[in-house]
Amino acid sequence: MDRQPEIAGAGAREYGIRLLFRPRSEPEENLRVIADKGLEVQDFLIRLGVDEQARFVFNLAYEELSTNVARHVVPASERAVTVECGFAAAGGMVTFAFSDDGPAFHPFEPPNLDKAAADPSQGGMGLALLRRIFPGMEYARREGRNEIRVTVPCREG
Repeated sequence: MDRQPEIAGAGAREYGIRLLFRPRSEPEENLRVIADKGLEVQDFLIRLGVDEQARFVFNLAYEELSTNVARHVVPASERAVTVECGFAAAGGMVTFAFSDDGPAFHPFEPPNLDKAAADPSQGGMGLALLRRIFPGMEYARREGRNEIRVTVPCREG
């Protein structure tokens, strides 16, 4: 991965992946890639000794954010879309950093519940769930990339 999460202090253990989605590729094809890389994410978190509950929520964040890109950005894109995500652990804290080079979006806008109820396939609830799980979630648009970052304490499990 080109850009690892920034963690202060020596001894941070890091892991990163990069996904490249072809222009207008089928979401199902991309979802398989996301699932395969998700297994690698889980293996890394297990090796770090991250507890089961934290592994579950980090995997949920990885899958939700990657799936949003695969379903909502890639099918309309005229160019390849790159997703990068990484994990870094140090001092009992794990940071998850996710970025993509799709169009800017606003992850802190409340979901449109009427739209989600009328057509659940359109989504809209996943980011709300992530905001609830990770109240310290940060978002920035930098150098043409959406960047989301969370840092949480994790006990060894």
